[in-house]
Amino acid sequence: MKDQNNNTIQAFWVALSSLSGILISIVSASILSRYLSKADLGTYKQILYIYTSLSIVFSAGLPSVYSYYLPRYKKVQGFHIVKKISKLLFLCGAALSVTLFLGSSLIADLLANSDLTYGLQLFAIIPMLLFPTLGVEGVLVSYNMSYILPIYNSITKLLMLFCIVFPIILIAPKVEYAIFGWIISSFITLLITVIIIKIPFKNLAIQNSHLSYKTILKYSSPIMVASLAGVAINSADQFFISRYFGKEVFAEFSNGFIQLPFVGMVVGSASTVLMPKLSSFFSNQNDNNIAILDLWKSTIKKSALIIYPIIVLFYTFSNYFIIILYSDLYTESIKYFQLKLISNLFNVIIFAPILLSSGNSRFYMNLHMFIALLAWGGQFAAIMLFKNPIVSACVSVLILVITVFAALLKMKNILQTSFKEVFPYKVLLLILIHSVISIALPKVLLSLKYFDPIPELFKACIVFLLFIFILITTSHIFKLDYINVYKPILIKLKNYVYKKYRFDNWKREYPSNLIEYLYTPVGLSLRIVNFIFQKIFRLNGEFKFMVHFTTIVSGKIEIGKGVAQYIAGSSGCYLQGINGIKIGDFTMIAPGVKIISANHNIKKFSEHDYTKPIVIGKKCWLGTNCVILPGVEIGDNVIVGAGSVVTKSFGSNLIIAGNPAMIIRENN
Repeated sequence: MKDQNNNTIQAFWVALSSLSGILISIVSASILSRYLSKADLGTYKQILYIYTSLSIVFSAGLPSVYSYYLPRYKKVQGFHIVKKISKLLFLCGAALSVTLFLGSSLIADLLANSDLTYGLQLFAIIPMLLFPTLGVEGVLVSYNMSYILPIYNSITKLLMLFCIVFPIILIAPKVEYAIFGWIISSFITLLITVIIIKIPFKNLAIQNSHLSYKTILKYSSPIMVASLAGVAINSADQFFISRYFGKEVFAEFSNGFIQLPFVGMVVGSASTVLMPKLSSFFSNQNDNNIAILDLWKSTIKKSALIIYPIIVLFYTFSNYFIIILYSDLYTESIKYFQLKLISNLFNVIIFAPILLSSGNSRFYMNLHMFIALLAWGGQFAAIMLFKNPIVSACVSVLILVITVFAALLKMKNILQTSFKEVFPYKVLLLILIHSVISIALPKVLLSLKYFDPIPELFKACIVFLLFIFILITTSHIFKLDYINVYKPILIKLKNYVYKKYRFDNWKREYPSNLIEYLYTPVGLSLRIVNFIFQKIFRLNGEFKFMVHFTTIVSGKIEIGKGVAQYIAGSSGCYLQGINGIKIGDFTMIAPGVKIISANHNIKKFSEHDYTKPIVIGKKCWLGTNCVILPGVEIGDNVIVGAGSVVTKSFGSNLIIAGNPAMIIRENN
C-alpha cells in the first residue's frame, strides 16, 4: 500500500508538470485563434502536426529507453546512459531539422498549402534544439525526483508562451513571428535541460555502464517503427481532412478533435510512473504476474475515477468549452470535440508500459503497423464513400477501440490470466454510469421552465457544483471511493504545508503569510471563527497575527516569538497600545488580561496622556484577568497572579500578585 501511495504521489508530480504544459497550450491556442486568421491558424496547426508526427519517428523511441534501462542499472552508471541517449537524440533532432528544411516544398505540396514551405524552413532548427530535452521526464521519474518536473515544465512552457504569443501581439499577427519566438525559447529550454538532467547524479562518482549503442537501438528500434506506425495512425484523419477539405475545415477539426487535457495529463503521468516500476518487476526472475496485474488494475481504476467524471462533465458542456476557448467562429469544432471525448473513455487503458517493459516491443511494433494500414484504408474509404469530415473522425475513434482490445488480448497471454482480468469493464462501466447519473439529475432539474430566467452560464456553474456534490455523496452506493484516489496526495501536501508553515517554523514573531496565519496553533473551529471575524469582518483586521474574536487589540503592539498563539487562543483580552506595548518571547497571556498603555486625560477624556510604553519581558505568565497599567516594565520570568493590578515596574524572576501588585516571592 505504501508503494502504491508513493506511485500515486509520483504520478501526481508528473501530472502537475503536464498540467502546466496543458494550460499554457490552451492559453496559447486561445490567443492564436483570436489573432491569426483561419488560414494562418490552419498553417500554424499544420506545422505543429508535421513536427509532432515526424518527431515521434525521428526520436527513434529513445525517450522510452530511460525508463527501461535506468531502473536496471546502478545510479552511478546512470549518467553514462543519459549521456549516450542524449547524443543520439541530438543527432536524431539534427536529422529531422535537415529533413524539414530540404523537404519543405514536398510537404507543402502533399498538404496542398504553399505557405508551409517558408514556415517549415524557418521552423527547421527547432527539432535539433528540443530533441535532447525529451528525456528529462524519464530520468527524473526513474530516480523518484518527479517533484522537479512541475517547476521545469512551468518555466519552459511559460517561456515558450511568452516567446510565441508576444511577437504576434506586439509586432504583427503572422506565423513567422511565432516561429522566431519558438526558436528563442527552444534554445533557452535546451540550456535549462542540461542543468536539470544532471541533478540526480550530483556528487556521484560516475561509472561506465557498458551499455552499447547497439543494445540501446535494439530496444528502441521496434518502438521507433511502432512510433512511425503511430504517426500514420494519428495523422490519417488529419491528412485526409487537410487535403480534401481545405485549411478552414482543418482548423475546425484540429481545434475540436483534441484529447481532453486532463486525460493526457493523468494517462501520461500514470504511464510514465508505471514504466520503470514494471521494468523492475519483469527484470526480476520471480513470478510477479499477480503483483503486476494488481498494480495495473489499480492504476486503471484510479485513472478512471479521475478521468470519467471529467469526460462526462466536458461532454455536457462541450459547447461552452469550445466557444469560450476558440470563439463562436468554431462552433463546428463542438462535434469533433464530442467524438474525441468518446475515444478518451478508452485512453484510460494504458497498455504500452506492460507490452514494452515485458520485452514485447516487437508485438507492439507489429500491432501499430497493422493498425496504421487499417487506419489509412478506413479513412480513405470513409472519405470516398461519405465525403464528410465527421465520418473521418468517427473512423479514428473506432480505430482506437480496435487497438486497445488487440493489446488487451496480448496482455492476457503475457500475464497468463483471463481477458476480464486485464479488462476491468465492470468497474469502468460502473464509474461511467455513476458519472452520467450524477450530472443528469441537476441538468434535468435546471432545464425546467422555472429556471428559464437564470443565465445559461450561471446554470452551468450550478450544474457543475451539484454534479460534484452528488458524485461524492452517492459514491458509497456504487462502492466507489473518489476521495481515496486523492488521499495520498492530500496527505503528502498537508504534511508538506504543515512542516513548512507550522508555528515552530515561523521566521518572524507573527505570521508572514495567510498560510502561516491559518496554522496558528489553536483549535480548528476557533481558527475558523477568528479568521471570519478578523479577515472578513475586519475586527482587529490591521494586525498580522491572529486575534481571538472576543479580544480587542489596538495601537502599537510588538510581540516576541511564541506569543501569537496566546493572543489567538485567550478570550476577552484587551491590549491597548496607544503608547506602545512590547511583549517578550514565550510570554503566556491568559484569558481576560488587560494591558493598557495610556490613560484618558482627566481634563479632556477624548485625549490620552503620554507615558513610556509598557514592556513585558521574556517567559512571563500573565494570569487570568490581571491588569497591567501605563508605563509599567516587567522583567523576565515574572508570574503575575490572577486578578492582579500592576501599577509599578518590577524586576526579573519574581511572583507578584494583589491590588496593587506586590512581590510574593522570588521565582527560581
